[in-house]
Amino acid sequence: MTGPKDLTASERELLLALATEQERYEARSGWSFRHTLWSRVTYTMAEARGRLKPTHIPGKFDMDRAFERTFRRLVRRLMGRGLVRMRPIGDRRQPRQTLGYRGHEARVRDLFLTDAGKAAVAELRASAPT
Repeated sequence: MTGPKDLTASERELLLALATEQERYEARSGWSFRHTLWSRVTYTMAEARGRLKPTHIPGKFDMDRAFERTFRRLVRRLMGRGLVRMRPIGDRRQPRQTLGYRGHEARVRDLFLTDAGKAAVAELRASAPT
């Protein structure tokens, strides 16, 4: 396993955002079909980078395709390092509600930290300046 020092700034940002959302999910001790961790983390990162654009629905925003491709590449790299994994969250009969008006790929699977990912996040948080 690679340590957090080997990660790029974007990979660190994704890990920390995913850890925050996963902790919220685990604290609720139940699954909410309003959002997936994938959609929440993607939207959070897009908002922080100014990559949201208005949609035809007033008050709703969506991210551009270039950012979605970048996000998928980041996820694949972190999966290759064993820090995150896709896990089934239910069967195909369950509702497919998403954060925006357009569907995304994390409908019956969602993104979760592995034990190595949780250790990397703990190390990142410990080394962060206060």
